[in-house]
Amino acid sequence: MNTSDNQDLLREYFTNQKFNTLQNDQKKIERHFSNVCDEWFELQLEIKNNKIFPRYNVVGCAITTAAAEALARVIDDKEIKEAQKILSDFFAYVNNDNKKIVAALMPFSIVLKHKSRKKCVLFPLEIYMQQIDEILKGK
Repeated sequence: MNTSDNQDLLREYFTNQKFNTLQNDQKKIERHFSNVCDEWFELQLEIKNNKIFPRYNVVGCAITTAAAEALARVIDDKEIKEAQKILSDFFAYVNNDNKKIVAALMPFSIVLKHKSRKKCVLFPLEIYMQQIDEILKGK
C-alpha cells in the first residue's frame, strides 16, 4: 500500500464513519476523555455468539476519529479472541514492535514517523482493548 492509498484510506475512515452510532438502549456508556487533547470517546461493544459488534461516538482530531472508525471496522463481527489479537498486535506495532498488522490499519503507520500523532491513535485503541479485556474477565 503506497502513501497515496494510505491517505485515501485515512480520509475514508474520517469522512465515512459507519460505526459512529451508539445504540439507543439502557446500557450506561462511559465517556472517556483524552489526557492530551480536548477529545472524548464513547464505546459500546455488543457481543452476540462470541462475536463483537462495536459502536462508538467520538469528538476528536482527524487521526483519533479515523482510528476509532478503522478499529471498529477491523474487529466488527470477529470472535472476541481474534479481535483482541488484532488490537494487541496493532498496539505493539504503534509502539515500534514490528508486529504484522491487518492491511486496513496500515495507514496509521504515520505515527511511526510523526510521533506527536501516536497518542491520537492510542486514545481509542486503549479503550477498545480495555473493554474487550473486561468482557473476557466477565465484568
